Amino acid sequence: MLLFPPTIYEIMSATQVTVPESEKAVGGHLREVGLTFHFFNQLPMIIADNIGNSLADAFKPLGITDWNEVFWVAHPGNWAIMDDAIESKLGLLPEKLSTARHVFAEYGNMQSATVYIVMDEVRKRSVVEGRATTGDGLQWGGALWVWTGAQHRDCRAPQLTTLVAVVILLVRYGCAAMLVLPLPCE
Repeated sequence: MLLFPPTIYEIMSATQVTVPESEKAVGGHLREVGLTFHFFNQLPMIIADNIGNSLADAFKPLGITDWNEVFWVAHPGNWAIMDDAIESKLGLLPEKLSTARHVFAEYGNMQSATVYIVMDEVRKRSVVEGRATTGDGLQWGGALWVWTGAQHRDCRAPQLTTLVAVVILLVRYGCAAMLVLPLPCE
């Protein structure tokens, strides 16, 4: 009996960029209904202004500069992030984010768990279509994680500053992207 599934995604390297002047671009609150998020209008623009340099740093060791040469499994935070900040800014072909769009249309934004649904859908589609890899037949993929983090001088201080950070992971045979919100220290 197999306790763990076989490895289908492998992280090859990672880079991180903290995006300047992104305070309060994403906010989250823990309430009776659960964890709720709000995105400010400038979030897609902030991501779009910073995604190119982040990707260039991550893919530099591979010599990849055409973002259509890799596959994408994007966390579908919202339509504007997929359309304006990722697809339009990077010049991606529409099919590059088709699985993320499908999952978002069917299930919405399920926070961090969404990326695993998208990842599984890409894997299933690759198998059904007879692709060579679980990443649409391509060997390399890009992963964009956008998250908020609390930064403060002292845990006793009640004020927290939210930052949006971009993390790029190079993944062989798969990629991921997710939105994660750590809760502030009490």
